Amino acid sequence: MSKPLSFYGQLNFTKIKEALKSGHIKAQKIQTKEGEQIVFDYNFWVHEEADQYNNNAAVQMHLKKEAFEAGVKNTYYIGNGRYQTPKVEDATEQDINNLVDDADEFNF
Repeated sequence: MSKPLSFYGQLNFTKIKEALKSGHIKAQKIQTKEGEQIVFDYNFWVHEEADQYNNNAAVQMHLKKEAFEAGVKNTYYIGNGRYQTPKVEDATEQDINNLVDDADEFNF
């Protein structure tokens, strides 16, 4: 089984506000335990090769059906992402032997 991919990146709040105000973005008002909130759908594009800024992914807001059918060009890219390199590695048997000796007691 392959390890899940992890990304880090940025979302541009200014572009999100502009896109929502355009009227072309699919957004919903939902009720949560914190009160009413606005949420929106997005597309998350993953590229095999990094772009010129070393980004491997792009985040784009999703158009309303009416905007899509009217031929509105979706230019609402609001963020990017990069592959995140795992910061841990599996311990080898030798690693464990170096750290754990017979005198260690475990009280469970």
